[in-house]
Amino acid sequence: MIVSNLIGGLGNQLFQFAFGFAQAARHCVELRVATDLFSGYGLHHGYELAQVFSVEPTQANASDLQALLGPWRHTATRRLLSRWGPGIWRAGLAAFEPAPGWWSGVSRLGAQAYVHGYWQSELYFAEHAFALRRALQFRRLPSADNARWLARLGNCVSVSVHIRGGDYVNNAKNRRIYAACGPAYYRAAMDHIRSAHAGARFFVFSDDVAWARHCLSDRLDAVEIVDFNRGAESWNDLRLMSQCQHQVIANSSFSWWAAWLGERPGKTTIAPRQWYLAPGRDQDLVPERWLRL
Repeated sequence: MIVSNLIGGLGNQLFQFAFGFAQAARHCVELRVATDLFSGYGLHHGYELAQVFSVEPTQANASDLQALLGPWRHTATRRLLSRWGPGIWRAGLAAFEPAPGWWSGVSRLGAQAYVHGYWQSELYFAEHAFALRRALQFRRLPSADNARWLARLGNCVSVSVHIRGGDYVNNAKNRRIYAACGPAYYRAAMDHIRSAHAGARFFVFSDDVAWARHCLSDRLDAVEIVDFNRGAESWNDLRLMSQCQHQVIANSSFSWWAAWLGERPGKTTIAPRQWYLAPGRDQDLVPERWLRL
């Protein structure tokens, strides 16, 4: 049994699920998920994975956590370990992500393990990509509005442009962590795609429309802003973006997954050259086949 801890927004939940999925497949064991850290978690929309996708991983219970973590099974203890104790404990039965980027210690994990981290690299699950994409099918049919947009996106050379604002712009802590994807990045990315696809049409998705309009202030006549999926329905933008033929992503795990789920031959995905302000933190995060500007 592999138990993968889930926390964060939907994009991070997908990375954590994918890591656990690959580990469980490698050892031919069951994947379970621990979602108890969402208790008291006020960001994003809580645990969304099983609500959005057709996967139904079994919830890890107290006995599962006790078997793998012993005295470290409690929610508060695991939170502390994730911040101050990265590494492996209990002879490979528990792994707390030591640092961003590919971690070679993953090979020491056995068929019984608790894994805790963000695991933001395709390298962890690339060999199981086909099975993972098959597993990650959207649970619900699109609403009438989303169905109309899907039809529009399928009838042109569609390019999704994801602009992450919100807490990236307004939160002082996040401004010290994430590099800004500003107007220059989006202009360069759109120009690159238009140079290869003269008829490209750009569809903008954002959690902060005011910030998106600022970033594209000189391009507003050339884009369409898709802004009706809000609140608990925001995940619908993931499906819409994934169906675009090409993508310009932000330094966001949400649009990272939109690009990855929607990969197809001939697709261009553009990602920001700098994801975090600290150098080296985005090592292995962006697949080499994607273009970074």
